[in-house]
Amino acid sequence: MDITISYNQQLSNSKTEEKEFMFNVCIDDTMNINKIARNEGLVYILGNAKLNHLLQDEIDRASLLRVKNELKNITGNYAVIILKSETLFIITDAAGSIPLYYGIYKNRIALSTNPDSVAEKIGTHKHDNISIADFIVNETICHPYTIYKNIYAVDPGSISTISDLKVESESYYKPIEENSKKSLEEWASKLRNLVQDSIYESIANKKNIRVLFSGGEDARVVTSLIPYDYSCKLTTILDFKNREYTLAQKAARSLSRPLEWVKRPAGFYRSHFEERINLIGSGRDIRHTHLFGDTAKPYQDSDLLLGGYAADTLFKTAWMKNTGYRLNGIGPERIYPYDPDDISGVHHPNDLPWLDKDLAHAVWERRWRFHLRLKEIRPSTAGNWHTLWPMGTHRTTYPHYLSALRVGPKLVEPFLDNRVYQLAAAMPDTFRIDRKVFREAFRKSLGAAAFVPGSNNRVPALGGTVGSLARLAIVAKRKLIDKVAAKKGIQESFGKDTKGFDFTFSDFFNSQSLNDINEVIRGETVSENRNAIDMNQISGKHKVRLLQTLFVINR
Repeated sequence: MDITISYNQQLSNSKTEEKEFMFNVCIDDTMNINKIARNEGLVYILGNAKLNHLLQDEIDRASLLRVKNELKNITGNYAVIILKSETLFIITDAAGSIPLYYGIYKNRIALSTNPDSVAEKIGTHKHDNISIADFIVNETICHPYTIYKNIYAVDPGSISTISDLKVESESYYKPIEENSKKSLEEWASKLRNLVQDSIYESIANKKNIRVLFSGGEDARVVTSLIPYDYSCKLTTILDFKNREYTLAQKAARSLSRPLEWVKRPAGFYRSHFEERINLIGSGRDIRHTHLFGDTAKPYQDSDLLLGGYAADTLFKTAWMKNTGYRLNGIGPERIYPYDPDDISGVHHPNDLPWLDKDLAHAVWERRWRFHLRLKEIRPSTAGNWHTLWPMGTHRTTYPHYLSALRVGPKLVEPFLDNRVYQLAAAMPDTFRIDRKVFREAFRKSLGAAAFVPGSNNRVPALGGTVGSLARLAIVAKRKLIDKVAAKKGIQESFGKDTKGFDFTFSDFFNSQSLNDINEVIRGETVSENRNAIDMNQISGKHKVRLLQTLFVINR
C-alpha cells in the first residue's frame, strides 16, 4: 500500500501569470487504498476506515473542518488524501497510524506514504544529519523530521491543506491527559466493546481470514473475538519449532483454531537491505520487517489479516519508565512516582561515547523540543508518551505494521483503531499496571486460553500476588527445562538477529563510502577535524542502523 502524489506549479503565461497544475498519482497495491470519485476531484482513503459519508461532493477546507468532531468517532484507522483542482487536502487519524510525508522544493510539491518517494519527486536528496544521527541512536526520527531536509511528516489528528506551495494545518485531536474518575470495569467494558466493534466491522463478508499469531496474549484476544462461524487460520513465523511454537499451539487448541507454522529463513534479518528500506521507507529499522519475502507469501492468499499489534504499548506497561516490582520481581507490578521529563525511548548524550558530543546534543535538543510540545497536553505523563504519539513515526517497532500493510491483504490491527487509541490516551496509567484493564476486558472472552501461559511468563487470567507467584514459578520451570534439555537457539518469537548482529562494513561498502557517510553525518554540526561517529566504538543495534543508513546515502 503506497501512494505518491506530485505536481509542478508552472506559469502558463508570463504576462497574466496564470498557473497550471498537473497532478501525478502513482499507486502501488490498492488493497488498503479506497479510491472515490467526487464531482470536483478524487478522494483516496488509506487504511480500513469507512469515511465516505463524511466526504461530500462539495469538498473544501471549511466543509472538512465542520466534520472534525465526527472524525474522532470513526472506527478503524485512516489517512485521507483529496485532490481538488490545484489543492491537496490531507486528513490523518488520531494516532497518525498511516504516516504521510510532504515536501516542497522550488516549484514542486509531493506527498507520499514514503519519504524517499517525496525526495525523488521534488528532486532533492539533501540529508538531515541530525535526523540520521537520531535514527542511529533512537531507532526512530523525531516528528516531524525525516532523513531529508525540507521533507516532513504530516501531524496526527489533523486536517491539512497544501495549496500554492504553502501548507496550512489544523489539529482536531491531541492525546490530552485526562483526570477521569471512571472505574476499572468501565474502562475495561469500553475497551472490549471498541476492539470487538473494530473486528466485527472488518470481518464482514470475509472468507479467508488469517491472524498473526504467537505465544503471547494479544493475538489470542483478537482470535477469541472472531465468531466461530468465520473460518480463520492462525499463523506464526519462527526460526524453528521452539518454546514459542509450543505455547502458540496450546493457545490455538484452547481457541479451537488451526495453527500454521511458517519457517523464517536463515539469515532473514541480514538480507535484502535495500528492498526492505524501499518497502517501509528510510529512517525505520528493517529488523522489524517480520513479513517480507518468504515469510509474507502465506498471507498473500488471504482477504483479511488481523493482529494484536500495539496492545502491549497502549494498554500495558511496555515503555513506561515508572513501573517495577518491590523485591527483584517478587510481588505484583507497581507504579512509582514519576518524573515526566524522563523521556522513554530517547538516549541521553552522556550515554553515547561513540557519537560526537555536539551532534549528540543536537539530537537531544530536537527531542527535547518535541517533549515540551507533548508536555503541554500531557504534563504528568509526557515522558512515557514520547514513543506513543505519533504512533506512525515514534514507535520503534512500527516497521512491522508498515511491512504488513504492504503484504497484499486487507490489514486490520484493532488496537490501532482510531477510537481505541483515543481510549488509551484518556485512560489513567494505574489501570495499565499489572495488565489490570486488559485482563478485566478480555479474560472472559479468552476462555480456556486465558490459563495457557504466555511467552512473557504470565498466565493471562491471573494478576496480583497470585499472578506474580505463577510468573515466578513459570520462569523457574523454563530455566530448569532449558538447562536439563540444553536447549539451543532463541525460544521467543523473533530471531537473535533482531537484537543486532556482527558484521564488517567492508562486506557491504568500501572505505570511501564510510568516509562519505561520516561527512554526511558531520554536516554543519561537527567540526571538519572530528569524526561524527567513532567506528571502533559503535556496536550492536546502532551499528546495524548505521549500515542501513549507508544503503540510503549510497543510492
